[in-house]
Amino acid sequence: EEFKVSVCVAVFCKELCFSVNKIHVSVCLCVETFPRAQNVTWISFNFKTLLTWSPKPTNYSYTVEFSQRGQNRERTPLCIQTSNTECDLTTALSNLKGKYIAEVQSEPVRGVSSDLTEFPHTASNWFCPFNDTIIGRPEFKIAVNEDQRTITVHVKDIETALLNGQKQRQSIRDIFKDDLQYKVYYRKAKSSGKVGYDCKMCSCILPWFQTLKYNGQCRIIK
Repeated sequence: EEFKVSVCVAVFCKELCFSVNKIHVSVCLCVETFPRAQNVTWISFNFKTLLTWSPKPTNYSYTVEFSQRGQNRERTPLCIQTSNTECDLTTALSNLKGKYIAEVQSEPVRGVSSDLTEFPHTASNWFCPFNDTIIGRPEFKIAVNEDQRTITVHVKDIETALLNGQKQRQSIRDIFKDDLQYKVYYRKAKSSGKVGYDCKMCSCILPWFQTLKYNGQCRIIK
């Protein structure tokens, strides 16, 4: 008479099969581990800063740790043992000119213990909100002045994802202050040549001739 015995302990296993005295034995050799996070990337637009990674976890979770250069690691409550593949660190990176690094750690799901003393983790590149966030395209309006020889370009400062002490959204001017400068370009219609003017304020006056049509654009320099 033949018997078959199967032994399996964990999820990440390799099955070995053999026979002893007509008893078929199937044993899963198991080493407890979790897949490492991949493609750990910073995404930041108008100071809305996310850390993203892959893949979507199955039977495990992720925890994000981050630190400013020279300081201790920190965690944010919403990114501890999470099944998400992104973490919003907008408010956590309080020193906008600081340089930060983050690690995504693979861990058991909540309520499940582990014998591992160190979990698999993947680090990001260094990131500085002040230098590395992408600033969106500004809105602007043009008005012809009474002298009919100049125009005024009114630029609207972009709002960011950051709040001030009164819980109001800060603009890029609130953050960059004297470092903020707009570069206003304009040119004759159907012409490849263009003229650029530096504009430190929200409004700037440019020369204009009524008999010509102009196309314009506004770019941020910081």
